[in-house]
Amino acid sequence: MKGIGATVRRVVLPLLASGLLAGCIMPVAEGVKSEALSGLAPAPLPRHRVGDRRRLDNGRWEEVIAVDGDTVTWRTSGGTRYRTGRNFILPELEREGRRYRVTNLSDVAEDLLWPLQQGNSGRFASRRSSLDKRSGQRKSSSRDFHCEVDGSWRLDLAAGTFSTYRVVCERSNRMGQFRQRRYWYYAPELEQVVLQVTESPGRPIRRRELLAFHPSLEHLGEAQRRAFDERFQWAMEHQPAGSTLWLPQAGRHRQVGITPLRTMKLKDGHYCRSYRILVGDAGGDRVGAGIVCRGGQGRWRVPGRNS
Repeated sequence: MKGIGATVRRVVLPLLASGLLAGCIMPVAEGVKSEALSGLAPAPLPRHRVGDRRRLDNGRWEEVIAVDGDTVTWRTSGGTRYRTGRNFILPELEREGRRYRVTNLSDVAEDLLWPLQQGNSGRFASRRSSLDKRSGQRKSSSRDFHCEVDGSWRLDLAAGTFSTYRVVCERSNRMGQFRQRRYWYYAPELEQVVLQVTESPGRPIRRRELLAFHPSLEHLGEAQRRAFDERFQWAMEHQPAGSTLWLPQAGRHRQVGITPLRTMKLKDGHYCRSYRILVGDAGGDRVGAGIVCRGGQGRWRVPGRNS
């Protein structure tokens, strides 16, 4: 699939976001087709399980490797580890890479703004400390945040169409100077942020889009997880759009379903499909979603920088 990731970003993403589909175009983020919503049910704090995986449009995979109460530890495909709370608006508790270690201390409850619903707002402060592990240099700064849930939107993204809450936080320093504004578009169906947009003075607008989220299959046996991979490939190749392929023998109170949705043909002849995944057990249902593209050897993979 060499080059497919770049092709998807260049052709598929603009096509889906260009407003070619019927609907109302609203100012959410440049190039994103959106429609204002009303009546979205309040959203509880997201759940996380060891083995949850997501891929962003920068080509990076992230996986949950530990959950301890409200604290979630992630590992990225680049080898970085970071710890967060369940509330995505709060600064990361800790991030450690090859060179830097960064920590944040905040004076705020984990459930600030939650359950999400339009009009919720709150303020908090955070102190950020960083260590350059090569030079030993340390830096620290204090930050103030003002956050609110300012609306709900239906977004049409590469990974599918999602009903989302938009949460915005403005960050300033202790002198009151504006430093950053960040928007999160949170899809309660997935319990994931599907789009993040960051504005900073004097810098280009940055955005990160979710290309895939796969709920954990750790509750299944190894043989069943291998069977899922095989069934997923078969479903992408043969299953009709909107029809669900179920994983057999998932076990008592367990169900795993794969539903292909839209099919797109790129200018170079490659095909891509969006999909949903349902993972259910005694603890409740969880939903995954994403986009995959068919490579030269017939394998369907989530597009990325090295795809």
